[in-house]
Amino acid sequence: MGFNKRYIRKEMILENVTNIPYVSRLVKADALIMDTWSDNFFKNFDFKWKKYQELRVKLNDDVKFWSMHGPTLEHENYPKLKSLSNVLLNLKTDPSWVDILLTHDILKEMDMEFVEKQNPPQEISGRFDKLVPWHIKLIEGYYGH
Repeated sequence: MGFNKRYIRKEMILENVTNIPYVSRLVKADALIMDTWSDNFFKNFDFKWKKYQELRVKLNDDVKFWSMHGPTLEHENYPKLKSLSNVLLNLKTDPSWVDILLTHDILKEMDMEFVEKQNPPQEISGRFDKLVPWHIKLIEGYYGH
C-alpha cells in the first residue's frame, strides 16, 4: 500500500458546502496538509452530521412560531449544536435564526475579544436576509484570523 497524503484548502470546502459526505471524507488520509482556515474548520466540525441535522431540525420545528429567543436558547438541543463549522454550512445552504444565535454564542465561547470587535451594522439589525451573509463572513473571517 502507498502512503496517502492530501492537501486541503479553504476553497475545497467552500465549493462543496452542499456535499457534506465529500467534505467529511477530505480528512481521510494518512497525512493531511491544510491551510489555517481549513484546519480551523475541521477542528470545529461535527462529523456526526446526520445526527447534528436531526437535532437542528427538531429545534427549528419546536421554535418556529416564537418571536423571542428564550425558547430557542433554553431548548434541550441548543447546547448540542455548538459546532461552528456545521453552523457555517447551514448558513450557506439552509439558514435559520438558530444558526445566527449559535454563531454569536459559539464565537463568544471561543474568542470573546474577536466577537466584541464584530457588531452588525444597525441597518441590518433584525433583517434575516442581511444577517445571514454578515454571519457567514463573520465565521469565515474568524477562521482566517
